[in-house]
Amino acid sequence: MNLSNNYWRYFSFKILTALLPGFLALSVFAQEIKVDFNANNRPVAEGADPAYISWNTNSVWFSGGNAITNIFGGITFIFRKVGSTGTGLAADRYAAGLTTAGWNAKLASDGITVAPLSIGHTNGITTMPGARIELTIANLPAGTHSILTWHNTWQNPATHTFSPLNIYLNGVQVLTNLPVSNRVTNNADAAYSYLSFVSDGTNNTVITYEASTNFNVTDANPCIDGFELDTPDFR
Repeated sequence: MNLSNNYWRYFSFKILTALLPGFLALSVFAQEIKVDFNANNRPVAEGADPAYISWNTNSVWFSGGNAITNIFGGITFIFRKVGSTGTGLAADRYAAGLTTAGWNAKLASDGITVAPLSIGHTNGITTMPGARIELTIANLPAGTHSILTWHNTWQNPATHTFSPLNIYLNGVQVLTNLPVSNRVTNNADAAYSYLSFVSDGTNNTVITYEASTNFNVTDANPCIDGFELDTPDFR
């Protein structure tokens, strides 16, 4: 079958005009934001993953307290220690994960958690609720979004054990006992959570990361190494 060049030009134009609204919608609602938390009071370059935006531009960026806030691409991200367990937020790191040649673990080897750094839990004895970090996302455009958060712990596994995470989206539990990873040497091996949700363009979206209290552990502390907004699921 011999079709003229004019036919193919017309056919291609019809396809493009049919798909263009979808492409435009994706460009409006799929702004990818990838942020890496760095250790406090350390050189930014030591902990910064080059594939991510650094949360901080100064080496000393956290002076304590319950909340930190930053804005990326016009979207506001607020992380808070909430609930009665713990004394505030804390920043921590696994030094070898940041400095060992040949490793690719800068993203997963530092981040934020709840202070004090080792909140023990023993079933049948400990009565306090799991420590929690709450993420509030404001100024999202209306539409479907996703949030990916990395959960790799930094303490010595010979002397520390770690709670899995329960995760809540706008107050509704959506993940139960998500295992965390520990001291990975490659970011690709780190534990993460991935949630999809719809924003109405007006109300904030709130995600809560809670240390599970179903286990006997030395560290019932949630940790977040970094986060990604509107990126594909990693695996």
